[in-house]
Amino acid sequence: MSPAAAGLRYLARSKHLSALQRLSLGSNPIGDREAGILALATAWPSLTSLDLRSCTVGLDLEGIRALASAPSLGSLIHLNLGENELGDDGVGVLAGSPGMSRLKSLMLDCCGISDRGVAHLIGSYVLEGLTYLDLSTNSITEEGARMLAEASGFDRLRCLSLRGCAIPDAAARELAHSPLGHRLDH
Repeated sequence: MSPAAAGLRYLARSKHLSALQRLSLGSNPIGDREAGILALATAWPSLTSLDLRSCTVGLDLEGIRALASAPSLGSLIHLNLGENELGDDGVGVLAGSPGMSRLKSLMLDCCGISDRGVAHLIGSYVLEGLTYLDLSTNSITEEGARMLAEASGFDRLRCLSLRGCAIPDAAARELAHSPLGHRLDH
């Protein structure tokens, strides 16, 4: 067992962390095995914020499946998975997981997401409660911006970041003048 997995196993079983609300493990060697350990954690019933940004081993589809289906993470309100190679399939797993329904803030910047990933997001009833969505520096194009502009969900979304995406000015204007665009604060 890796040192990271052993440490996570210890944290996940600790009876002294039952009031833990925020856990930041970003930039640590967390991969699919460690994500599985996090998914089995029962010691954090109050956890509302999980930061797994830029895991150095990298989370991929197996790790995302484990996290998305973890009953112990059903109280999450904030999830940061930025700078992990989730891809469109990983976004599809998150978007289809009832365990993610309490999320208000989802950071997916630099995650290898394309317009297909945007389609997963806008088709998700699970993520309709989001108020903040970061899709910066992904391969989202004019098509993805148009899908967002035409989306009927995301009624609570107030902040959408598409910084660094290849969206032409005309599509950006269309999104800004859409019903979604009018609801956004920035």
